[in-house]
Amino acid sequence: MKAELVETTDAAVKVELLRDELVAEDALRRGEDYLRLTIDTIPVLAWCSRPDGWNEFLNRRWLDYTGLTIEAALLKRFIGNEEKKAALVSRVPLKRAGLPEEVAQAIVFLASDKASFITGASIAVDGGKLAG
Repeated sequence: MKAELVETTDAAVKVELLRDELVAEDALRRGEDYLRLTIDTIPVLAWCSRPDGWNEFLNRRWLDYTGLTIEAALLKRFIGNEEKKAALVSRVPLKRAGLPEEVAQAIVFLASDKASFITGASIAVDGGKLAG
């Protein structure tokens, strides 16, 4: 009877911790969405660039002004032009460029308790290039 009580208590604690984690993830997502909406709403061109010139963030007005997609704007310095992008994408089995959100999701997963049994592994977020 005592063992059943301990197991029930452990399960209840795990459920509560999982619920707390989901609530925190939802709050973070809503906060990021609100920040993006706020920055996209202000009537200025807004961006964040690193010291080496690499763009980390571009708001909607910046993209509208330049006429670039977010993918083209963030990759332009890396790949140069549309021909180079097409050549790069043609070598990716999924036939498209990856999105920053896709890399971020892998990072969030690896940093979470859900990946607690993963050690010393490389996770390739590359659209299947490593797999061939």
